[in-house]
Amino acid sequence: MLAMAAATCLSVTAVAGEMRGSVVWVDMKNSAVLVECDEDANCKDVQGKKGETFTMIIPDNLRKDAESWSEGSRVAVVFEDRESGGRALKSVSKTQ
Repeated sequence: MLAMAAATCLSVTAVAGEMRGSVVWVDMKNSAVLVECDEDANCKDVQGKKGETFTMIIPDNLRKDAESWSEGSRVAVVFEDRESGGRALKSVSKTQ
């Protein structure tokens, strides 16, 4: 019984992975950011290739940080898949 409860909790908030890339645009009105994969090796967790783009939802706790992101900013993002579809950001850090 306890194992079933633990499995249920894990499936709801499982982190899908990490990727590195460049910000293409930030849409604060719709709480979304588009990140372009810079290199194949940086996008394995999203099964992406260089040049592909990924739209991610900006959660409330990252909205202040997102206001400082601009086109071309290089970022590393940790995300999770949402049950309703899409990916939600868990953390973001600027890279060089």
